[in-house]
Amino acid sequence: TNVGSSTTGLSFAESVFVAGDYAFIASAGNNTLAVFNVATPASPTSVATSTTGLSSPKSLFVSGRYAYVTSYNNNTLAVFDISGLSVTSIMAHSLEAGTLQIRSNATVGNNLSVTGGINVGNGGINSTGPVSLSGTSSISLSGSNISQTPTNPTFLGGVDHGGTTEATIAVATAGRYAYLGKGPNAGTCSSSVSTGCELQIYDVSNPASPAYVGGFDAKGTILGIRIVGRYAYLGMSTNGSSCGLGINFFENAGCEFQIVDISNPSSPAFTGGFDTVGTGNTGTVVDLEISGGYAYVYRSADSNAATCSTSSRGGCEVQIYSIANPANIAFVGGADNGNTVSGAFVPGKISLNGKYLHVTKRENSGT
Repeated sequence: TNVGSSTTGLSFAESVFVAGDYAFIASAGNNTLAVFNVATPASPTSVATSTTGLSSPKSLFVSGRYAYVTSYNNNTLAVFDISGLSVTSIMAHSLEAGTLQIRSNATVGNNLSVTGGINVGNGGINSTGPVSLSGTSSISLSGSNISQTPTNPTFLGGVDHGGTTEATIAVATAGRYAYLGKGPNAGTCSSSVSTGCELQIYDVSNPASPAYVGGFDAKGTILGIRIVGRYAYLGMSTNGSSCGLGINFFENAGCEFQIVDISNPSSPAFTGGFDTVGTGNTGTVVDLEISGGYAYVYRSADSNAATCSTSSRGGCEVQIYSIANPANIAFVGGADNGNTVSGAFVPGKISLNGKYLHVTKRENSGT
């Protein structure tokens, strides 16, 4: 059921990221980063916009006080300060926040309860006492709230990804790093040269001056990125080359789903991959989600009308893989969502919420 909508300031909205009471939208048609207050879902309200440094923005990721936006036509990763509140110190008896980012250290005097999940970066977890993990978990904070309204997003800095023809498409952040996905370019890919790297890693600890630290030649266009722990999970455009399929994981060219070890950001390493089985453009992975040892992969339609079952993934637009061992990925099941439209840039997104996977797709005729 549609409970609310708004078209204010939007033209060809490509991507959305929700953090707390706010939705951040990449609006490609008018080169805009738009911010909406969605605290009342029935009545989204436009609260801020910015066009600085943007030319057909495609994707965005929000982390703490910053929004990271890929700008397609000018091959740029743009960083915006979206904060609305800055204080040197604060004492609060209760705090409710969509995203809480701590730049240095946090000391918890009593207990910390987490309901969703904890992602830990390269530093790991160090405990001088016992650590107990249970099945269900949640953060429950009540009482008075501190909320912030984003001011007009302020462009802080950006970076040219070094390519000559192919544009930026996907972005994700984790800790001090931003992970940029783009189309293929010929050239060198190394810790000092980004030209031939489709996956590029930038140190954004100084948002005004992102610094390239390393990259990975994914051998195709990266359309989706998810970062979990020490791995980057990539959704790729189709490639006619051969994927190892558990036999030769040093060959990633034909893998539309790829896993890259990013524990050393200056030297990412291919760990495993899988061919989603498609013909022409129909194997393209347009989005993915990672949760609990599984990868949920969404790809464009297969023109061969293949079967979708636990033993045949050819006809499955939604595919689920076990990634417990990233070097030996296993297909476990999938679903045919009725989509008949194929192509490298077919609109479609998936979102995992508890036991449900929500899927959007291109329009089709029919009931």
